[in-house]
Amino acid sequence: MRQNRWIQEPLVGEGEDVVPFPACPRLEVTYLTDPEVLAEVLPPPLTPPPEPRVHVRFTNIEENGHVHEHICTFLVDAMFRDQLGQLCL
Repeated sequence: MRQNRWIQEPLVGEGEDVVPFPACPRLEVTYLTDPEVLAEVLPPPLTPPPEPRVHVRFTNIEENGHVHEHICTFLVDAMFRDQLGQLCL
């Protein structure tokens, strides 16, 4: 199984040997969308919630203090039965 380059296991311990996982700066834009339009792109059995939102996230992945990668994801709110979740488009 492939592993993303920027994923690492959290280190346990204390002192200089432990390097904390860096925070990845992120900007998120969230806005309401039309439930009928969203219903057209959701695969069954997902349905739009009463107030569906679109989430656009811009993230900088940093390694050794330098930007390694810029990532943008689009997610939409979706219902599976009675559970609210998000679907990545």
